[in-house]
Amino acid sequence: GGFSPFAAGALPAALSAPLPGAVAAEGRPDGASAYLVSGSGAIAVAGGARAPSPPKTGPTRDLALLQEPSGYVLDGYGGLAAFGGAPPARPSAYWSGNDVARRVALRPDGAGYVLDAFGGLHPFGTEATPTPPAPPGGPYWPGLAVARDLVLLPGNGGAGYVLDAYGGVHPFGGAPPVRTNGYWPGQDVARRLVLAPGGAGGYVLDRTGGLKRFAVGGAPMPPRLLGGPSWPGQDRARDVVLTGPTTGYVIDDRGGVHGLGGATGRGSWRSGGRPAVVGAGLRIRGWVVYADDEGGLHTAP
Repeated sequence: GGFSPFAAGALPAALSAPLPGAVAAEGRPDGASAYLVSGSGAIAVAGGARAPSPPKTGPTRDLALLQEPSGYVLDGYGGLAAFGGAPPARPSAYWSGNDVARRVALRPDGAGYVLDAFGGLHPFGTEATPTPPAPPGGPYWPGLAVARDLVLLPGNGGAGYVLDAYGGVHPFGGAPPVRTNGYWPGQDVARRLVLAPGGAGGYVLDRTGGLKRFAVGGAPMPPRLLGGPSWPGQDRARDVVLTGPTTGYVIDDRGGVHGLGGATGRGSWRSGGRPAVVGAGLRIRGWVVYADDEGGLHTAP
């Protein structure tokens, strides 16, 4: 996804949140700590963050922070469980018993959007913020569950992009179209969408570790990110985190953190067997933090 850069500094003293079945994570806005959420909806914290675990009904799919220590947990049915004093959300869509919700993104005013597996965008409000109108444009693939990621343009809560499984980047809400150099028709290859600093371009992470560039509107193509990993024919890449215009990390499914643009990474800590990383890359005061499937939080460099 599209995490905002944090200022460089010291890593929080406490980075331990044992939480079996971790599925998503999110950094606190001031970069001092992080939250981790499990498939059962339980929340663990790292650093100084504190938050109760909200109720939920379906499998957990995503987590978004409103203002520390408050936010929402998205379940697969479209439910949004508030925690930490966030006002209750008022979803505009709910699919009881159907696991179709995939991502949640919050606008600056506290409202937001839920992305379903078919590309649909469903606005929601809260007791404190009216439900915004459905954003115009955007993709929709009835019966074809190929939506993979959702990002909002910085400073514009109603516009952004949806990533499909084939690498397509689809604007909505008046966001400019993009020019891209990566697309794989009919192949489930794309994994993550991340905007470059400033939002004038970005990158699509494919399953082999490759990063395909895209430019927003008439902006120039962002620079190539050099030195990343490559796993031809393998589904290894789980997340990408940018720490600057040409630096960042790709996180693999076994805990490896691979530096881009000269950033110092580290090797995988699980050499084989079942995948270990749930694909949650965070920047906390200049460090990259990611979660394993047993709920551990790991740091690099």
